[in-house]
Amino acid sequence: MESKVFSRFNSKVLLVGPESIIKNVESLANPYLKVNELSDSTENLWTIFTSERYLTSLQDYEIINYEYPGEPDRCYLFNGKKREIIIKEPNENRWKAQQALRLIRGVLRLQDYAENAIFLHGGLVEINGNGVALIGQSKSGKTSTILTLLEDNQVNYVTNDDISIKFSNDTISGFGWPRSMSIRKDTINVNKKIRSRFKNNYTLNHPFNNATQDYIFATPKNLEQLYNKKIKTNTNIKTIVFPKFLPLQQNGVFMRKLDEKEATYNLINSVVINPGKLNEFFLPHFVLPKIEELIPNIMNIAKRVECYELKQNFYSLEEGATFIKKIAK
Repeated sequence: MESKVFSRFNSKVLLVGPESIIKNVESLANPYLKVNELSDSTENLWTIFTSERYLTSLQDYEIINYEYPGEPDRCYLFNGKKREIIIKEPNENRWKAQQALRLIRGVLRLQDYAENAIFLHGGLVEINGNGVALIGQSKSGKTSTILTLLEDNQVNYVTNDDISIKFSNDTISGFGWPRSMSIRKDTINVNKKIRSRFKNNYTLNHPFNNATQDYIFATPKNLEQLYNKKIKTNTNIKTIVFPKFLPLQQNGVFMRKLDEKEATYNLINSVVINPGKLNEFFLPHFVLPKIEELIPNIMNIAKRVECYELKQNFYSLEEGATFIKKIAK
C-alpha cells in the first residue's frame, strides 16, 4: 500500500492504494498536478482509497452506486465526516485509476473555489506566448478548432473542456486540468490532418476507446506524443473565441469582435458552477458560489480580454484557425 498527496495550488487530496494504480494516476495527472509523499502537514485531507481492504471498519459508510453508458458500474463507499471515499467498483485497475483521477480532480476543483476560481466550459491553447480560450457549449467546434490549431508549431495545448480562471493583479490566467479529450469520429473522418494523427493510432490507450463507437479519447500525454510538443499547464488569457458551427449548407468563415455586453452574456452562459460529474454525494461538503457572485469577475474578463465570435464548418476549420492565429498575435 502507498499513499500520495495530489495537489493544485492550495488544494490537496490523499490517494491510498497499490503502487501500480497510484503510478497510473500520477501519469494521468501529469503535468497538471503535483504529487508528494504524505507528511504531518497533510492531515485531515480528503482521502480516496482504491479498495475497502485498507480500512479496518466500514461502519457508517454510505453506499453510492452509479451507472454510466460505456463504463463499468461504479460503487463508492462514502463517509463525509471522515472525508473518505472508497472505490469498491470497478475492479479492473485501469478503470480504478480513471475513477481515482476523476475523484481527485473533482475534489480539487471544488476546493479551488476558496481561491476565487471561475470555471468555464471551454478549451485553452497558447499561440506565440498568448493564451487563447475557446469557449462554448458542446458540439460548438471547440475541440475540432483546437486540434486544427495544434498543427502549427507555434501553438501549444493547455486544456480541453476544463478551464479555471484566476485573477492576479493585472493578469487573467487560465489553468488546465488533467482530463482526456473526447474527439467526435465525424471530425476525424472529415479533416485529413486530424485523421492522419488519430486514425488507427494504437497509442491511444484510454479505456473508453474500447467502449464507444462515436468518439476517440486522448489523454494529455497522448496529445503530447501525437503532436510532439510539451503540454502547458497554464497561460495568461489574451483572447477569447466563441466558436459555432454554421448550418450544413453554409460555407465559409465569419469572425467578428464582440462588445462587452455580448461577451459578458456569452461568458455567463459558459460558467460551470459544479465543475464535475457524478459527484452529488460529496457536493454538500463544499460551498459552491452562486452565479450572481461571479458576475463582477465575469464582467471584468469581458472588459479586459478581446472576445470574438467565430462561425465555421467542418470544411473551413483551417481557415478558421488562420483567423484565430492572426488576432492572437
